[in-house]
Amino acid sequence: MPNPITDILACTRDGIFVWPGVAIVARRGNSFCRATDQEVCNRAALLYGPDIMGGPLIPTLDRAARYLESGQIDQARQCLAKMKLPPLTSMGHRALADFARIAPNVFDPEKHDRWPAGSQDSAGGRFRSADNGESDMSGPTLVSDRVADRRLSFDDVKKMVKVNNRSGQSDELILSIIYKESTLDPGASTNGSTASGLMGMTKTAVREVLRKTGDIRSADDIDLSDPVTNIQFGSTYLKLMVESTHGNVARALRLYRGEGEPAYASECLAAEEALKQNPDDPVAVIAPIVHPPKKKP
Repeated sequence: MPNPITDILACTRDGIFVWPGVAIVARRGNSFCRATDQEVCNRAALLYGPDIMGGPLIPTLDRAARYLESGQIDQARQCLAKMKLPPLTSMGHRALADFARIAPNVFDPEKHDRWPAGSQDSAGGRFRSADNGESDMSGPTLVSDRVADRRLSFDDVKKMVKVNNRSGQSDELILSIIYKESTLDPGASTNGSTASGLMGMTKTAVREVLRKTGDIRSADDIDLSDPVTNIQFGSTYLKLMVESTHGNVARALRLYRGEGEPAYASECLAAEEALKQNPDDPVAVIAPIVHPPKKKP
């Protein structure tokens, strides 16, 4: 398995992967296809900072893909090895460390050259089946099917939170906030506000996270419709709010939400406790707490 800090890219006969198993170049029949420019740049910018986007990354991946098509895996690896990547950013180190904690055996290129169609990858997408259904030739392709256009299952979001919760608070609290803010819809938005995504992150909140973590990207470069990104930024923002209130989580939640909903903190905390006590039917437990039925006049 690639070292999570130093050997970020793994090149196999079935493609090029970012540890621990996100395909950025993958086999499609007898050819290889690359993830979209935006997908590659988003992941690279998280690891190496925005300057990587103006470098040779994408053309190098394309050259390596051509080598793989001709069966020259050693040349593909040499091509990647010659690419001068900048040092990992602090956020990149944290992202890889988060994966390392829970997924030390997720990706072994010798055992997992290709992932089963339909299985979830570490970025919250799913591998597609071959367009023609002939899995013996084409097999699963790149994870380009983002989940921002559909509501996620609670279990899917729970797995993402387990990997990406940076708040220092319980996963149950983050899940309660997510259900309160978006009811598990990565494409959720709020009229009259920039709040969007699973945790209802605003551009102002994103800027605060970038500033406090030393990330030089612009808030406009952050894709809040991506579930993993939204959870990472939302949970980090909650951590900053908890720190600013000297550990008072209720006050931190009020700051997280802003003015206008005085019951927000109490509802999220009550849902957190309910999830801990009754984890088997989570939506039925927390839905009436964070979205109570309106009282009739």
